[in-house]
Amino acid sequence: MKYVSIACCPKKRLPLDRLRTMKEVSIGNYHFWCVDRETNKVIDNTPPSAEPDERRIKEDPLYIPWCEEWQKEQREYCIDNLYKNVRDWDGRVNTKEETDEWLSDIVEYEYYEEKKCFRNSYALWKSNPRRYHLVCGSFGWLLEDKPNYQIIGLDYGY
Repeated sequence: MKYVSIACCPKKRLPLDRLRTMKEVSIGNYHFWCVDRETNKVIDNTPPSAEPDERRIKEDPLYIPWCEEWQKEQREYCIDNLYKNVRDWDGRVNTKEETDEWLSDIVEYEYYEEKKCFRNSYALWKSNPRRYHLVCGSFGWLLEDKPNYQIIGLDYGY
């Protein structure tokens, strides 16, 4: 699937839960993935936590990036939480360097976990920020393709 950007945000319709977070750093109502800057292909290294919607009419999922303002806000929030909350075995918060090493290990050993889309994608992006673009938005499946509209079932980012 090719990456298509959305040009602008709605001005006055910013959702109240725009950071879409829960207690755990990596979980929330959003989805992160990477885009290869050379090929413009989506790289989603997060294993699915559920089977695709059985009503889907195409095999490939849809990735709908949010406007840059919302992406930036979500990305900054998740990065800040990540570096404040990664702990070692004794419960001590890791230093930035320790967290970066842990992120590097995630990519090296392909230790990608379900529902950890931010952590998984951020680790890949950190491994080569010139090659990858970190993207936040919505993820789902095309359910119907009508002449004047499409029906999309969103799993995350609704």
